[in-house]
Amino acid sequence: IILGVTTEGETSEAVVSENAEKMEAVMIALDELEIEKAKIKTTGYYLNPRYKWTEENGSYQDGYELRQTLEVKLEDFEKVNQVISQTTSVGANMVGSVSFEVDDVESVKSEAREEAIAVAKEKAEQISEASGLKLGKLVNYYEYSSSYYDYGKGGYAMAESRAYAADEYSDSLTVSSVDIEPGEEEVTLTVTLTYRIK
Repeated sequence: IILGVTTEGETSEAVVSENAEKMEAVMIALDELEIEKAKIKTTGYYLNPRYKWTEENGSYQDGYELRQTLEVKLEDFEKVNQVISQTTSVGANMVGSVSFEVDDVESVKSEAREEAIAVAKEKAEQISEASGLKLGKLVNYYEYSSSYYDYGKGGYAMAESRAYAADEYSDSLTVSSVDIEPGEEEVTLTVTLTYRIK
């Protein structure tokens, strides 16, 4: 989750001070939700003059604006809505880039690989039995892993050598008026086995 605080004021000192107070309240809220500090990273801190324009005066400086953003990484989906609700209630006024990703992609790929190889072998044996051809030595192995993630629910039939390893979350999480659903991510891995025919 990317969240942050935007503060406006007449002087840079006032803006920095007020922003620091709001951000401290946000950090306290995250601490109360038992979010480790190692999972919180400052991703932006921008203090800029604020300009306005009028027909009489043209463009002129009218105070300052400070934007500070944090990236919060969560492993417990139960806390997603809580983080958004509680931080916005104490001063965070920017929330965006809520994204879900597989934390250990290689482990999921390994699971998909095993399933894909098993399916491919079974299909090859079925073809061998139906055609009367005998499978010889396995002479080539090719693997392709897609970085595409399907965020939709459900699935569909794939080619015989393709398998899925997915984590599905279907519980509805509701805190206050916020309702964020992680849905499902799929890591797709395709294998091709080449056999010598006897």
